[in-house]
Amino acid sequence: MQAVFDKYPLVEKNMTLDDGHIYSLPVVDRTPQTEASYKMWINQVWLDNLGLEVPKTLDDFTEVIRAFKNEDANGNGDPNDEIALTGSFKAWNANTLMFLMNSFTYYSPSNKFMYVDDNGQLVYTRVTDEIKEGIKYLNMLFEEGLIDETVFTQDTNGIKQLANNPGDNIFGASAGGYLGSFLNIGDSDRWKEYSPVAPLIGPEGVQYAISNHIPKVGNPVFSITSECPSPEAAIRAWDLFFYNEINDFRIQNFMGEQGVDYVMAKEGDLNSIGEPATYTRLTGNNDRDGRYWNQLGPGYSAEDFLIRYTVEGEGDAETTLHQITLDYYSPYLPDDDMLILPMAFNADESRELIDIETSLVAYFDATFAEFVTGKKDVDEYWDEYLAEMEKIGLSRYLEIYQNKYNSTMK
Repeated sequence: MQAVFDKYPLVEKNMTLDDGHIYSLPVVDRTPQTEASYKMWINQVWLDNLGLEVPKTLDDFTEVIRAFKNEDANGNGDPNDEIALTGSFKAWNANTLMFLMNSFTYYSPSNKFMYVDDNGQLVYTRVTDEIKEGIKYLNMLFEEGLIDETVFTQDTNGIKQLANNPGDNIFGASAGGYLGSFLNIGDSDRWKEYSPVAPLIGPEGVQYAISNHIPKVGNPVFSITSECPSPEAAIRAWDLFFYNEINDFRIQNFMGEQGVDYVMAKEGDLNSIGEPATYTRLTGNNDRDGRYWNQLGPGYSAEDFLIRYTVEGEGDAETTLHQITLDYYSPYLPDDDMLILPMAFNADESRELIDIETSLVAYFDATFAEFVTGKKDVDEYWDEYLAEMEKIGLSRYLEIYQNKYNSTMK
């Protein structure tokens, strides 16, 4: 565990409270798939049918989606059956609207929809001019019918019904943590028809990938109570999950029972990138019958943790996702200086923050939907929206966070 703290000083800083003590053990996940887990996928077959390329800018993306909607992209003779663009707030990281907002400003739930500017000041993204422009863009998509109207309401089952439609493929593009966010990968080869879309360059040159940075800097998941008869033994036991060595307990946590769900790799076994493999998988996630913890509890996953298994041939979906993340998304993650570490507040501050945040989120969600769908004109009602956010307590919310950030980052 100390070796992880030494390698990643930000983890130790994150776990250390204002009094200089560490009270919890973290889970630290440095795998790129976890950090850059918000992605966009587009139907490559449709692009080929229409003679188009994977878009790189927001303007290019808009033109591609228009073509998907209007030009019989799937080539079945029906120009009206294509779902050009959709998404889901409930499927894993399939919030297409959030992905597109990052062509205007950095916009991330892991950062509480804030970021740290060059002067060390916290900016609440949801009241900026940049977010207003982003909302106007999303409204244009809705007004032109370029995005599926169910994007605000459909759940995982709903989006999967569209993507796995029997017969002709009617599914154009969507965000998703991986293709399995909307496709049943094991049921067909349809997943091979999609290509990743890197964060799109916005009108002012903004291009961010969303960072799920909390696991990277350490998420506190384990504490020892005063009732523990041997805290030293408890720490020694969990330290075994941080070694990052050949038979790390982290592998057993992730994979299940050795000899049943996996075996240690033989000499000469290689992983997907041609390096010596650590283990060979014998079962899949659905076959382990409770023999694994699915990474529950503290531990350390190094950058290559998810691709350490033996692979024969051209690799598999996990390896592909790993490489796609490195190529298309990791280069566009925000600088660490923009990110806000989890912070510990006293009881009074916590209660106040929860009350304000709950009201801010509820009001924003309702108003955002009205702006995007055109029920309210964003230019006409923007000042009213800002005034209501202030009335709810936005300035006080930022004050509490800024004070704690200032004291934490000293």
